[in-house]
Amino acid sequence: MVQQIEVDEILFEGDIVLDEKNRDVDEPQEQKRNARRDRSKIWKTKVVPYVIDQSLRSPTDAGPHIQQAIAEFHKHTCVKFVPRKNEKNWIKFVKKSGCYSSVGKIYWKRGGQDVSIGQGCARKGIIMHELLHALGFWHEQSRPDRDQYVKVLWENIARGKKHNFDKYGHGKIDRLKAAYDLGSIMHYGKYEFSRNGKPTIESISNPNQQLGQRNGFSQTDIFEVNALYDCSGPSNGWSSWSDYGPCVRIRRCTKIRQRFCSSSDVSNCPGANAKGLEKETAQCSPSECNAVLKDDCNFDQDMCGWKARSRTNTLSWTRRSGSTPSSNTGPNSDHTSGLGSYVYVEASSSTTKGQTATLVSKVFPPAPSGRCMSFFYHMYGATMGSLNVYIKSSSSPVLSRVFKISGDQKNKWHQALINISNMFYTYKVVFESVRGSSYLSDIALDDITFTKGPCPKR
Repeated sequence: MVQQIEVDEILFEGDIVLDEKNRDVDEPQEQKRNARRDRSKIWKTKVVPYVIDQSLRSPTDAGPHIQQAIAEFHKHTCVKFVPRKNEKNWIKFVKKSGCYSSVGKIYWKRGGQDVSIGQGCARKGIIMHELLHALGFWHEQSRPDRDQYVKVLWENIARGKKHNFDKYGHGKIDRLKAAYDLGSIMHYGKYEFSRNGKPTIESISNPNQQLGQRNGFSQTDIFEVNALYDCSGPSNGWSSWSDYGPCVRIRRCTKIRQRFCSSSDVSNCPGANAKGLEKETAQCSPSECNAVLKDDCNFDQDMCGWKARSRTNTLSWTRRSGSTPSSNTGPNSDHTSGLGSYVYVEASSSTTKGQTATLVSKVFPPAPSGRCMSFFYHMYGATMGSLNVYIKSSSSPVLSRVFKISGDQKNKWHQALINISNMFYTYKVVFESVRGSSYLSDIALDDITFTKGPCPKR
């Protein structure tokens, strides 16, 4: 139960109540899945009982706005909201401080879960947004691939609010085969949590584009609800199987898929567990298991298999958080959240212009259909050197340069997208820093991610 005191301190991402099973949304993926990955928190019968608290009836009646929001779900999805009779779990529309909801069904205890329609929240689109949280959806910009489509302007985010822009791994977020949706009703607007009236998040392809809206469903929003709730499947027995989640290496390298019992009578679903689910575990292929070794890396926990190489002991890639030791060069914080780690080369470790240090990946499996690599680089300093990126066959010493940038790029993080095309053999990625003429040439990297297929056009 959320008390009506200091609501901002207990809300996550501005309008999400974290229950005890979601307190640590970033704990290891083998221990917890996001509601969009783990079907245990959806309303499995596709029916959501509700009550409207008297606080929303007087002095102003929010009931018509709630009914308008519900009507949109009934029109476009198979999920039905019905007045509560004697069900054990339901949602309770209340008027508290702000607009917020839990994510998914609080199935492990009986009772109602609040959907707050506070002052200024009684609008159809806002209520639809909160109901999507209640159905099990996080914000769109929480997706693991978001950095290919939007740029977070950390310097404009209000103090203490940067955690609201965290993104989560593939083990937590099930993208449901949907494209990233800049116009989703679940996407932040451009100025969310701004400290100075400037944008906090913007489209990479068009910084002037509007992000998100609270008017109604986008086509992708509709697709995702119908996919998560298996609206094309049966409604009185087992749902269709979900896609397999990412491979997880614990004792073995395995992946899991799930289906849920959509019947109110679990006996109609032989093999269902106490949560009304059935899980199926499969062995991952060798290539899938290789991919488990953190292709994506934000360097917050470790180096994710990236190896520092140097011809001397003075210049090397190392992990760091906060600012670099030298003033007027290097970042002040990491790119991911402003609170984590990055890798960088400390130029003052050497006095030799042109000295290099390399960062070498693990061996990646072939990518015949192509792959997009995204990374963020920071190159601030009056005598900045260069950053090169190479692709090489794992069995050959020959390097093929695919990216180069030189000179001072100002005190900010920049994104680069690199197409890895027609890769029919195993390969490695190599980052190379080249020192400038003085210590004012620290180079840093963060948030290296990979996706299948070509990079989006910018």
